[in-house]
Amino acid sequence: MGRKAKENSYQLTAFELKIMAVVWRMGSATVKDVLSELSKEQDFAYTTVSTMMRVLESKAVLESVKNGKSHIYVPLLEKEEYGSWALKQIVQELFLDQPSLLFEKMLNDDLLSAADLAEAKLLIEQAMNRK
Repeated sequence: MGRKAKENSYQLTAFELKIMAVVWRMGSATVKDVLSELSKEQDFAYTTVSTMMRVLESKAVLESVKNGKSHIYVPLLEKEEYGSWALKQIVQELFLDQPSLLFEKMLNDDLLSAADLAEAKLLIEQAMNRK
């Protein structure tokens, strides 16, 4: 694979993120593959998806490899890396750079099941034991 995505190119629009979710799930994909997956929820024109995938390539988030008449797109930005970056942005911008405020919001909005809370408790205990 070629270039690596720069952190400033991580900011993805909602549509770009939908495309990336398909490519991450599939590992690599053509425009037709992505269009087929996205069309399950909403109709998009082939040219729209193709253009957006080229935009993601210009951002160094995707890389294309020519395969006959089509291109196969592979992610240069890993899902986990994007998730870490996005979560940091959310904590910084919405929760005053205080992760505990995010956790408090999740608790207050009942976003965590009993199983989620039990797992979170174990993860917190493990983290505290490392410190």
